[in-house]
Amino acid sequence: MAAVLQAQTDAPKVLQPADNPDVDIVPLRFGVKYASEQPMLALEYRDKASGELALKEIPLTLADDSKALEVYAALKESHARFLAPYIVSVAQVVRLIQLAIDNRGKAPPAPPRGDVPIRAPPDAPPTPLS
Repeated sequence: MAAVLQAQTDAPKVLQPADNPDVDIVPLRFGVKYASEQPMLALEYRDKASGELALKEIPLTLADDSKALEVYAALKESHARFLAPYIVSVAQVVRLIQLAIDNRGKAPPAPPRGDVPIRAPPDAPPTPLS
């Protein structure tokens, strides 16, 4: 019974990007921009050497019959520094690509119109905060 409760020390330790000496970037935020003309992945990261924040936008070329795994396979070689599995998980990249595929062709939200009043007209009743 005591052998079952002992911690396994022979299991390899998985290093996070911040602790991995072979990785030169630390990912901070990763998402998809699908409301623009061309959908893209966006990775905000910190460069370990300089400490500077940077944004890498990776355009997605999507056809009508695109599949998320196929798009990922096409991108992972050309953007290996940013899409390596030890930087961001493959599942997360594929999920974000699928979001872009699912939202392709949908109109982005309309920008606010200029004819909306910014404040109440002078003859409006007072509000509790005024």
